[in-house]
Amino acid sequence: MMTEVKGKKILNGVRGEAPADLEAIQECIERLSQLVKEDL
Repeated sequence: MMTEVKGKKILNGVRGEAPADLEAIQECIERLSQLVKEDL
């Protein structure tokens, strides 16, 4: 999923910036998904 977003280049790091912590982003998305499921 993370490799399919349009902003993939930004997540991988551009213009000397460090790449994003993809594992942390994935964990946040999973937790948010769990919260949404619980509220339904």
